[in-house]
Amino acid sequence: MTDIPIPEAIKDKALELADMLNEPGASCDFGWFDSEAKALEQARRLSNKPYCLVKDWMWWDVPVSKNLQEQLGSESLSIVYAHHVIHDEGRRFSVGDFVRTSPLVTLHDAAFFETSSTLYILMGAGSKKMLVTLT
Repeated sequence: MTDIPIPEAIKDKALELADMLNEPGASCDFGWFDSEAKALEQARRLSNKPYCLVKDWMWWDVPVSKNLQEQLGSESLSIVYAHHVIHDEGRRFSVGDFVRTSPLVTLHDAAFFETSSTLYILMGAGSKKMLVTLT
């Protein structure tokens, strides 16, 4: 079997993607540092959406096109990638799964990341990164 050469540009993008998933980002002051029980109490006060508790999470700011910037009023969208699901009320994810959220709609108390369908509870410390452009 012959090795097929991989262009340097593809190798570089693959390394950027690996770094994005595995290298720590900048520490941030978001996250819930109290008990899970208190987090669930607060979640019920904030939203009727199903909750998903996560840990080992990264907040990603995703750059958007100029056209989308005008529509959103922002240069990026925010999503969370979590390496570990603690509990998913909607039973979409199993304990220990990873999850990538849809875009942020509202952030509550610097720990409750609300999307259009779910309230993600960011347990403990996390990090923040600017997502690489994959084009």
